Amino acid sequence: MLEQVSVWRGWKWEARIDDKTPSGRLLLRLTKLMSLEADLRETGIVVFGSAPLEFCAMLGVRSADIDVTPNQFLEHLRNRVKEWGLASGDPYVQVLPPTVFRPGKNYLVRASLIKSNGIDVIIPHPIDIVFGKLHRMDTKDYTAINELLNAFQRPTIRDLDAYMVDNPDIFEGLPESAEKLAGNVETLWSYLGGGSVDVREKFIKPALEQQAAAWEEGSGNLSKARDLGDFGKRDVRPLE
Repeated sequence: MLEQVSVWRGWKWEARIDDKTPSGRLLLRLTKLMSLEADLRETGIVVFGSAPLEFCAMLGVRSADIDVTPNQFLEHLRNRVKEWGLASGDPYVQVLPPTVFRPGKNYLVRASLIKSNGIDVIIPHPIDIVFGKLHRMDTKDYTAINELLNAFQRPTIRDLDAYMVDNPDIFEGLPESAEKLAGNVETLWSYLGGGSVDVREKFIKPALEQQAAAWEEGSGNLSKARDLGDFGKRDVRPLE
């Protein structure tokens, strides 16, 4: 059963909704309205993106939206959010399908659960909030990382290394998306003080080779696995 306080590699995280923050007030309003509808009061939501860093820890992260994924009635909740006037404004609620949030596997084991107006609200651990952004990684994502570093001295290069080892399937998908993801990981690796790294050699190829060995499908498939790890040369520029 999920608790209000979660821990990942010694990093404790307490889930709460601070009504002194804009995103916190909006989330409380959302759950209040959900609790008034019979078909939504039993619907839990996952809240991800940067908003939890604001309303849980009051970090200097000003989130323009609150990303939520319901465990049922996605379209119904999305329509209700529009009718309630919560789909616009600053901040606003964005109801998204579960495929949008792409954290590490078993992220729910590290997540926290709180009740808000009787609604189950699941809040991922910051390690999954941050690394769930690895497929994008723009300037505001680095702002969120800086705030976490100032408050918790995390994530560290060891956190990124552990995350990549534990989640080799993060590179599954189209070659172009894997290409971008690998570049983002290499940039973040350098940003966290790890210097340069070849993601293909350090993470992708070993994971694919282990997978091929586990399948016991011979050297032919192992060769194919190695080929999948070869994305070609990339021009990875550091964040300016």
